[in-house]
Amino acid sequence: MIEAKTSPDHGQHIADQPPRVVLVHGQRECDVVIQRRDDVVAHVVGSFVALIGSQLLGIAVGRDILGIAPLVAMDDDTLARWLKPALTHYLTDPVP
Repeated sequence: MIEAKTSPDHGQHIADQPPRVVLVHGQRECDVVIQRRDDVVAHVVGSFVALIGSQLLGIAVGRDILGIAPLVAMDDDTLARWLKPALTHYLTDPVP
């Protein structure tokens, strides 16, 4: 157990703490950083999936369900060329 007097929250410089306390304190901070990183990655990946999915779902609905004439008439290669810039943007541009 860590005593309050060795806690960095109570003003003791980390260099003055016993190594065991520094290790525990460092691990706790490391765990927080890792959790935050994982949260950010999950959010970003979720955003990519949602944006790309919405593009593809919109095309499918417009083409196959609503029967929007220009989408229905467009061959797959042309459609892919139109979609490529949007999908590339989601996958390669910096996250806002």
